Amino acid sequence: MFIFSGAFALEGDTVKTTDTVVTMPFQFTFISPIGTNGLISSKTTHYLSLNAIAGYNGGVNGIEVGGFVNVLEYDMQGAQVAGFANVVRGEMSGIQVAGFSNYVHGKTDGIIVSGFSNHCNEDSRAIQVAGFSNQSLGKLTGAQVSGFSNVSLDTTMGAQLAGFVNYAGKKTTAVQAAGFANITKGEMTGPQFAGFANVSTNDVIGSQIAGFANYGRNVTGGQVSGFVNIAKNVTGTQIGFINVADSFAEGMPVGFISVVADGYRNYSFGVNELLWSEFQFKTGVERFYNIFSASINPFGPRPSWAFGYGVGSKVLNLTNSDVALEFVGYHVNEGEIFSNTYNALYRLNARYEYHPKAGRFGIWAGPSINLQQSAYHDVYGDDFKSKLAPYTVFEEKGTYIHSKMWIGAQVGVCF
Repeated sequence: MFIFSGAFALEGDTVKTTDTVVTMPFQFTFISPIGTNGLISSKTTHYLSLNAIAGYNGGVNGIEVGGFVNVLEYDMQGAQVAGFANVVRGEMSGIQVAGFSNYVHGKTDGIIVSGFSNHCNEDSRAIQVAGFSNQSLGKLTGAQVSGFSNVSLDTTMGAQLAGFVNYAGKKTTAVQAAGFANITKGEMTGPQFAGFANVSTNDVIGSQIAGFANYGRNVTGGQVSGFVNIAKNVTGTQIGFINVADSFAEGMPVGFISVVADGYRNYSFGVNELLWSEFQFKTGVERFYNIFSASINPFGPRPSWAFGYGVGSKVLNLTNSDVALEFVGYHVNEGEIFSNTYNALYRLNARYEYHPKAGRFGIWAGPSINLQQSAYHDVYGDDFKSKLAPYTVFEEKGTYIHSKMWIGAQVGVCF
């Protein structure tokens, strides 16, 4: 039979009472307190709870469905579905689905899905899926998936996937992927993928991959970015236009310019078969370094100067000497301050460097293989007019490009 204003029970059912909560099989509310439980709705737990607009009940051990809002004072076990929002002030175990938002004050264990945002106030073992944002203030074991942002303020294990940004406040063992940025303040174990930047103010054990920039303290793994990578100590590889690190335990930086505080730096002065006086600056690590070069010859049949960029590697290290292989490409200017014409020189150098005493000062020498490609014509365009090559072992004159190859040598000092 029906009993209204205090409880709703089916004949023959047992009503269980604790200190504050009565368990009943069913309740229906239009808008609290207009419902089968009246003013005692916040003291009742149900197996089936139906709220036409908004219901305020004690708890659910089964299913609750609301047209607009479901609010529970205590725990929810099972499923809770609302057109707008679900609120659980106790613990939640099961599934929450809302058109706008879900809120759980106590511990969470289950799946939470909303059109806008989900909020877990304490520890959770959950999957949070939101159209805009997820927030977890306690420890999170599971996943956060959102269209805009995910925030986890305590330790995180699992995954954070966001259209814009992910934030983890403490130790994180997870996969982070964001359209814009990933930010972690604790130790990060796992990969980070971002359209713009990954930032970890603590150690990173994993890989950071970003469209623009990566930053980590001690990185074990790798950093790959479209522009800049920054770390203190690296065990792995940095790949970017600019790489900055204090030291490399293993691996190497690969980029246009790599600056390693405890790495390899070399200033070199020398001359070669073109009678160029050449200055080179080298930076990176011995396994792979960048070379910036400037050369000049104010004499000869046509005064020339060149600037170039290349890479090199120490392939053999002995007690007081080493051997390096280097490749440098130059833009050559002949007989004018600057030439807009394609006039390139490519040099492959084998370099032996001897250090008579401990320190950076050394004497070096070695052979080179040279290839010049030039579109430098005379004023009428009838013939090529580059006079750079001293002689050739190979020559090919095409319609637009004149190619010459020769063997050269160079010698100099470095420090």
